[in-house]
Amino acid sequence: MPSTLEYLRDHWRGSHSLLWSFWVNLVFGRLIIFAIEIMMREVLDQTAFLLVAAKTVFFIVFHVIILVWQIVGTVRAAETHMQATGSSLPLWATYIGCLTSLILTANVVLGTNRPIQYYDFLRTMADIQAENRKSQYKLKYDRETHSINFSGIFVIGVRRAFAELFKQEKGIRRVIFESKGGSIYEARGVARLLLEHQVTTHIKATCASACALAYLSGIRRSISPGGRLGFHKYDFNFANKQPHPMINLAAEHDADRRYMRNRGLSDDFLKKVFAQAHSDIWFPKTEELRTSGAVHSVATGS
Repeated sequence: MPSTLEYLRDHWRGSHSLLWSFWVNLVFGRLIIFAIEIMMREVLDQTAFLLVAAKTVFFIVFHVIILVWQIVGTVRAAETHMQATGSSLPLWATYIGCLTSLILTANVVLGTNRPIQYYDFLRTMADIQAENRKSQYKLKYDRETHSINFSGIFVIGVRRAFAELFKQEKGIRRVIFESKGGSIYEARGVARLLLEHQVTTHIKATCASACALAYLSGIRRSISPGGRLGFHKYDFNFANKQPHPMINLAAEHDADRRYMRNRGLSDDFLKKVFAQAHSDIWFPKTEELRTSGAVHSVATGS
């Protein structure tokens, strides 16, 4: 059994599973603290000096130090989970859960009775965001050709949509892509699904950036005459051009370089892929795609 300090350290580093970090360390931990706060409220609301000091210490320890420990460890566990599974949906769900815990903490500390209103507001906003994301892509299965047609952006929820379609339809043999990219984590998640189901992939027009990761998972990969497959480096900077503090860009590139090499792409080709700036997308000619191992054949895809 780990000691208390080891347990605290492991959570802080994100070493616990996401389920344990979120439901036990964050949710259950917050509920216990809320219960203590509510039970002690009549005592802590007194104005005696020692009671005021006790209330201040309680606030600093449980609503600042421990809350920061809970949130940071849970977010790190979610990021580790995202890197392992390729799905960014649990990470964003964790962000929403952490925001909710902050709002509920503020309500309990201030003694207000409106947490349900905040919960309803967050749920409404989440529903709106989910609908907005769904509008950014189309996923359709053609039973005659046993093909999935994907067009649009790899946004949060795409991997789950693919997974649900694979559960519903047992005869899927091919995926046809038309996409300018999106989230590499969603694309990686889709790639894992396609590898698991051993399907072929095809490009009719353009598949670029994150889309390339999903396309390369095909056991046989084809492209239509005039079709384009595009590559460039990733960019995880914020709007102010500052790098994301929780993402190691070099490690992300290395992970996908290994993946592409395992999918049969030549080292010379990979040097060109990862030499491209984020602002530029490199579209190799069809012949180079074939000789490099990125594409196996040129076909209509009909």
